[in-house]
Formats: sequence, C-alpha cells, structure tokens
Amino acid sequence: MPRAPWLRFFACLLLGGVAVWVALAAWIMLAPLSVLGFDEVQVLAATALLERCDPVRVVVFGDSRPIFGIDPGSLDTSVVILAEGNASPVVDQYRLQQRLACARKPDLVILSYILPAFVRVNANGFWTNGAFTHGLGLDEQWAVMRAVAPGLFQPMQTDAAETYAELPFGLKTVLYRSYFPVFYGPSVLNAQQTGLRSRLESNERVRDLIMAGHGHLEGRMAGPGRRRHWMSGCRTAG
Repeated sequence: MPRAPWLRFFACLLLGGVAVWVALAAWIMLAPLSVLGFDEVQVLAATALLERCDPVRVVVFGDSRPIFGIDPGSLDTSVVILAEGNASPVVDQYRLQQRLACARKPDLVILSYILPAFVRVNANGFWTNGAFTHGLGLDEQWAVMRAVAPGLFQPMQTDAAETYAELPFGLKTVLYRSYFPVFYGPSVLNAQQTGLRSRLESNERVRDLIMAGHGHLEGRMAGPGRRRHWMSGCRTAG
C-alpha cells in the first residue's frame, strides 16, 4: 500500500509526458509554419515546388546561394529553383529523381553547391532538410547514412554545432521522425517568445514569396544577419 502513491505519481508523470509529446507532434504536423524557422520554411517551400512538378525547361538544385542569386523572372526561359540551405548533392539526388519522375522533364538541370558539399555532407543541413522537416523519406535517410562514412557528416567551421551529435544516426533519425520533444521544443519556445501569430504570418509570407518567385527570394527578406552571412559566404567561396 505505501508504494501505491509513488506508482500513481510515476504513472501520471509518464502519461503527462506522452500527452505533451503527442500534442507537440500534432501541432507541428498541422501548423508547421507557426513553429519552424526561416531555414525550415525554405525547405517546405522547395518541397512544395518539387511536388508541384511545374513544366519548366531549367531546374536548379543547390544551397542557399541560388535561392537569393538566381531570379527566374529575369531570365528568358522557364526556371524553377529547388535549392535548400546547407544542401548537398548526395542528399539532393533523391529530390532530383523525384523531379525527373514528373511528366514534363527539364531540358537542363543545374547543380550549384559550394565545393566542400561535393566531398562531405553538412550535418546541420542533413538533419534540418531531411529529418527536422521530414523532407526526405525514412528509406532515403537510411540510404544516405549507409552510403556516407560517419566522418564525412560534419558542419562547416562557420556553422553552429550539430544538435546532439553524440547520438547514433539511427536513433537520431527515429527521434526526429517521431517528433521527439527534445529536438522540437526549442523551436516551439522560440516561436512563443516571438509570438505565434507573428511567426505564422512571417513564415507564410516567406513561403508564398518563394513559391511565387519559383524558388527565388530577395536577399532583403533574409534579414540583416542572414544577408551578411550569405554575402560573406559568397566572398569566401570566391
């Protein structure tokens, strides 16, 4: 009998944790733009454009530079930009296969990445683009992890440290796929601090601008800090 209150306490604690987990997962699945950040909105917009299968002559895959540096509206041919920040060719091969499965195939595919992306996978980009936003299927994530040596998954020196880098890839993938609160909680807290309505309206505007621009976004929309980072990256890349 004396143990019953403790058992009830831990049972309630467990049920409460599961309830929070389920509620968080439902929130992100139903209203991702109210939670996610600028980089993730780019991924969602690129995914929507990819699934739309616009009949264009030129398709551009790459990192954030084509998003800001190529304006399809200023070109004399039809172009769509399916680029994502911190992208890499080994991951984008699956998105390219999906695009080539469309009824109207492009005449030209352009791959635009910084040089290091051809010899390693940016860990932050892989988890943000593929797992955090569920931009890659589970089978595709496993295929990338099997094909690339663990030592070649690493952030750039100018990037933030990888979140929970010590976790095994398989476990980390499962936790991302199941919306584990530890990975998504910081985004929720940040969205609450900035205002959920404000975050939703801002993200909707960015998404709509990217899709209306066929994958292009004006540099001023990235904000001063991001614009300086992008420009410095261009200078570094030469």
